[in-house]
Amino acid sequence: MKPNQFLLIVMFVVSFGHNSSVLALNSNEKKQNEVYCKNFQSGSFVNQCSSGHTSKFKRLDGVQVQEYGNFYLKEKNVWTAPCEYRNTLLETNDPEIRLYVGNSISIKMVNVTKTSYRTIEANSGDKNIFCEVKKIGEIEPSTTL
Repeated sequence: MKPNQFLLIVMFVVSFGHNSSVLALNSNEKKQNEVYCKNFQSGSFVNQCSSGHTSKFKRLDGVQVQEYGNFYLKEKNVWTAPCEYRNTLLETNDPEIRLYVGNSISIKMVNVTKTSYRTIEANSGDKNIFCEVKKIGEIEPSTTL
């Protein structure tokens, strides 16, 4: 075997072993995120977006109600994957958003921790638009939103 052939084989084995470790790490990280994501299916939250929008919202039993200033949004909340959900606007008193009643937005959760996550709009090509969501409390199961 020529020295260059040996070096190439060693590099392949080292690289392959490294890639396997990275895949295992990514797999473990994904599983941990999925565990954390379940924590956000209900509760009270604070939402701060890169656009400057700030709001509080409550989520329970497939309904999400968001409040900002004197306005509110009521949305149907459907979980489509462990760390992804779709919100459909049901009603609002915000005149700038009323035209969008019935429209949906798909959200992907990233940078998930025990108490917070970052949102990315699944249908948006702009990765600069995001929100930071922090859980601030639980909601009693008997609560109606």
